[in-house]
Amino acid sequence: VLVGTFSWSKIATAVASLGIILAATYLLWMVQRVVFGVPAAHHLPKLRDLNRREFATLVPLVLLIFWIGLYPNPLISRMHQSVTNTIASMSREKVAPTAHPSARITADLLALLPELIVLATACLVIVLDPITPASRRDLLAWLSVGALAICLGLTGWQISVENVRVSAFSDLVAIDAYARFWKILLYSVTGVTIILSLPYLKAERIHFGE
Repeated sequence: VLVGTFSWSKIATAVASLGIILAATYLLWMVQRVVFGVPAAHHLPKLRDLNRREFATLVPLVLLIFWIGLYPNPLISRMHQSVTNTIASMSREKVAPTAHPSARITADLLALLPELIVLATACLVIVLDPITPASRRDLLAWLSVGALAICLGLTGWQISVENVRVSAFSDLVAIDAYARFWKILLYSVTGVTIILSLPYLKAERIHFGE
């Protein structure tokens, strides 16, 4: 991305590179404090070892890390058709759109409807979080789960109706079988994670919308 941007604007590339440096600095500072920092004395009595719920959550993640690292072909092979389609789309000559601009924008927004629902729900949770009593914070979690379920249903409907490659916003966004596979996986995992986190958050008395 930076190489392509450099040929267009050296100033924009310099600003983007500065953003990467600042992000790396922030992450290193965060890791230093979280992983290698010394906890305050009043926090030491609260520190406990992993319980069975946390252990059961981490074990599948560790197994997936080793599986993807040692045998990534099942995931990478699903990417081949997407890469081929993207290369073909970039290499063919662009044709002026024949549809009315408003119709084209509507089609682009419909293609990204699941992502727009996730974005709108996240904004709604952030707005409602400060005004929701701690005893009712579960409602925010179930609101998030409901939105993810709707997105999961929409993605499944897109697959059942027309499981073909769809591009939006002048090919800046491409949605194909590979993208829909990851959408279904992420929506499902995120929803299950939110549901499983509810007892833990209650036990630890953590009441934050994030």
